[in-house]
Amino acid sequence: MLNHRELELLSFFVKNQKFSYEEIQKKYKISERAVRYNIENINYFLEVLKIKQIQKKDGFLYFDNTQDISSIYSLLREIEIFSQVERLGILKFIICFDSSGLNLTKISEKLGVSRTTIKKDMKILKKELIQEELNIVYKNNNGYKLKGEAYKIELFKINELKRNLNPIIKNEKDSAFKKVMIELFESLLFLKDTNNIKKFILNIQNDLNISVSDEIFDVLYAYLIILVTNERDIEELEFETTNKGFLEDTKEFICVEKELGKILELENRKLSKEIILKLTDFILGITTNNFNVYYLENWIHEEIFIKKMINEFNKYVDIDISNDKVLIDCLIYHMKPAIYRIKNNVKVSNPVFKELIINKDPVLELVKIVISDIEKMFGISFPEEELALLAFHFKASVDRNTYQNLKRILLVCGLGYGSSRLLEQSIKENYNVDIVDVLPYYLLGDVLKNYKNIDLILTTLDIEEKFEIPVVKINPLLKQEDFIEMSKYNIPKNDNKIFLSKIIEIIDKNSDIISKKKLINDIKKEFKNKIIDDINYKDIHIKDFINNQNVSLIDKVKDWEEAVRISGNLLKLGKCVDDGYIDEMIELVKKYGSYIVIDDGIALPHAGISKNVLNTGIGVLVVKEAVFFPDGKSANIFISFSSKDNTSHLNILNDLFNFITKCDLKNKLLKAKNKEEIKNYFTKMNF
Repeated sequence: MLNHRELELLSFFVKNQKFSYEEIQKKYKISERAVRYNIENINYFLEVLKIKQIQKKDGFLYFDNTQDISSIYSLLREIEIFSQVERLGILKFIICFDSSGLNLTKISEKLGVSRTTIKKDMKILKKELIQEELNIVYKNNNGYKLKGEAYKIELFKINELKRNLNPIIKNEKDSAFKKVMIELFESLLFLKDTNNIKKFILNIQNDLNISVSDEIFDVLYAYLIILVTNERDIEELEFETTNKGFLEDTKEFICVEKELGKILELENRKLSKEIILKLTDFILGITTNNFNVYYLENWIHEEIFIKKMINEFNKYVDIDISNDKVLIDCLIYHMKPAIYRIKNNVKVSNPVFKELIINKDPVLELVKIVISDIEKMFGISFPEEELALLAFHFKASVDRNTYQNLKRILLVCGLGYGSSRLLEQSIKENYNVDIVDVLPYYLLGDVLKNYKNIDLILTTLDIEEKFEIPVVKINPLLKQEDFIEMSKYNIPKNDNKIFLSKIIEIIDKNSDIISKKKLINDIKKEFKNKIIDDINYKDIHIKDFINNQNVSLIDKVKDWEEAVRISGNLLKLGKCVDDGYIDEMIELVKKYGSYIVIDDGIALPHAGISKNVLNTGIGVLVVKEAVFFPDGKSANIFISFSSKDNTSHLNILNDLFNFITKCDLKNKLLKAKNKEEIKNYFTKMNF
C-alpha cells in the first residue's frame, strides 16, 4: 500500500501537476534516492490497476490523466490525506470549539498520521498563537485548551470560524479536509443547518435598512453562530459595554430580540438578554451604510439638524444639494451609529480614510464646520475617521447632482464601506460615469434584478457567476491595467476638464477684469464639474520647498521611530517646526499604527496644525534598507510635512501623489547616489 507522501504525490499528479525530482526533494526535504523510491512505488501501484505510469519528459515527471482513472479517484476519496496546513486548520478548529479539549492521540488516529507529526504541528500552532497573544495549556488530563484574555479568545474563534465558513455553508465535501471540517462543525457547534443564520442577518438588514460589506457579513455570520451555540461560555465573559440601558432602548436591540426569537422558537430555546446585548452592541458598532431612510426616533430632531447641515454645506458649493433625498436619508441613518461609536470609543480604522485625511479634502474641511451643532448637542467631538465617512456622503451627493445621462455602473466590493466609497470616488474622478450603487458581493444576485439599464459591473473580487451584463475586475486602488481594461468598454474619461487658473490667465491677458471674485464665481457656476478650481492653491508646489537642507540619504536606521524623528528634524532644520511637532508625529503612529504608509514603501509622517508648526514645509528622507512598522508594513521613503494652515500644503500633497502614481517615486529615489540627485528629481519635474 502507498504511504502518506506517495498518496499525496499521486493526488497532485492526478490533478495534472508536473514536478521535477528536485522540486519533490525540496518540497518534502528528502533525498533524490527517496524520491525515486516513492515514484517506483506509485508506478507499481498504477501497474496493478492497469493504468499508465508516471513518465519523465523534458526533466519533469508527468501523468496522463486523459485515461480512465476512475479507480484512482475512488481510492483517493476513501483515503483521507491532509497537508500540514490542513492539519493545522483542523487543530485550530478543535481547540476553539471542543469543550473537552484537544487530545493528541485521538486526533493523530483521526488524521492518519503519527503522534510525533501532531506534536510537530502543535509547536507550529503555538508559535502562531503567540502572534495572537494566546497560548495552549494542558488541562485535567483531557487535552489542550486555549488560554488568554477572554475577548482575544473570542476574536480568534470568530476569525477561525469565518475562515472555514464557505465550504461549511455550501456543504462542500469534495475533499477529505472539507469533509472533516463539516463533521467537526456539526458535532462541536451542533448545527446541521445554517440557513436560519443567514435568514436572521438578511432580516436584520431589511428591518433596519442597513447594508454591510462581505467581510462584515462573514464576521457577523461567524459571531452569531458562536453566540447561539456557545451561550454558556459567552455569558461567562464580562460584558464590557458602558451603557446597557442605552442598548436596550435602541431599535437595534428590539429588532435583534424579535428576529432571534423567530428563529429559536423552532428549537424551543430562548437566549439570555446578555447575548442579545452583545449582538446589538456588535451591529451598532459596524453599521455605516443604508438602503433607505431610518429615523432616529428620540435621539435628535433628526430632520431639522440634518437639513441644517445640508443647507450649511450648500453655501460652500456651487451645486444645489439641498433637496437631495438620498443624501438626507443617508445622513439620517448614518448619524445614530456614528454617535454610538464615538460615545463608546468604537474606532473606525481604515488606511483609505487616512489618505482622505492627509489630503485635507475640502469636503472634509466643510463637514468639520457643519457638524458642530450635533457635536455641541451630544457633548462629543467627531474624530477625523468619522468625519471622512460623512464626507463620502456629501461627495456622492455633489456627484449625483452634477452628472446626468451617463453610463450606469454597479460597483461590487469586498472592501469595507469607506474603502468602497473611496474607490467609487476615484472612478468618478477619472471617468464620466453614473455609479448606481456600491454593494457587497453577497447582495449582487438579489439587488441586480431591481436595477434597469445597467451597462457594466465593476468589481474588486473574482466573480465566477455569469451575468448578461459585462463584469470587469479592477484593483482597489486604480492602476494602469485597470484604465486599459475599462477603455475596452467605451467609458468616457474625464479628460475635458479645465483648470480655472488657466481661464483666468487668458482673460486677464486680453481684457480688464472688474471683479475677479465675481468672474470666478460666474465661471464655476456656468461650467460646474468641467472646472478644476485650483485658483486658491496656485503657485505653491513641492519644488518650491525642496533644498539641500531638507533632504537626507542614509543607509539604515534602528527602527521606524528613528526614521520619523530624522525626517522631522529636516523640518526643524528648515525652521518649520519645533521638537513638539516631531513628538506629535511619533505619538500619532503609536496611536493609529502605520497609517502614514500610503503606498508601497512610501510614508508621510505628519501631525496636525498646532503651535508647534512655525511654517509650511517638507522633509525628504531616503533610507536604503527598508524600515518596518509593528504591523509588518515597511517604507524606504519618509516625506514629512508641516502645514501652517488648512490649505497651504494642498498642492504639495497633490504633487506628491502625482510623483507616487505617475513617476515610480520609490524606485527613482532609491537609485539616487546623493542628496543633489534627490533634490533635482523633485525640482525638475513638471506636471
